[in-house]
Amino acid sequence: MSGTNNHASKPATEKKLFSPKGHDNILSRVQDAKGFLRINTTSGSVLDGRLVARDRYTITLELTETTHGSNGESAGEVWRETFYKHAIESFREVSGRN
Repeated sequence: MSGTNNHASKPATEKKLFSPKGHDNILSRVQDAKGFLRINTTSGSVLDGRLVARDRYTITLELTETTHGSNGESAGEVWRETFYKHAIESFREVSGRN
């Protein structure tokens, strides 16, 4: 027997790129654009925030509480809060900070 390999080499299998569908498509687009969401939770809370992270089970929003001083200046506390998707009743994209 000779040392040559007579087997035809198989072409490399190309891995399909993940293409988000449904709600994940919306979340992907909003996150890529550093956009804002309004979420309605199953407990009745309504929150607006910038979408900063998401995974299969959660989304994380950056929330801002704005207070207006007597001199007309605005100051705000910023924090991140993670929500389980099963605790979100609905969400929609919103423009800017409402």
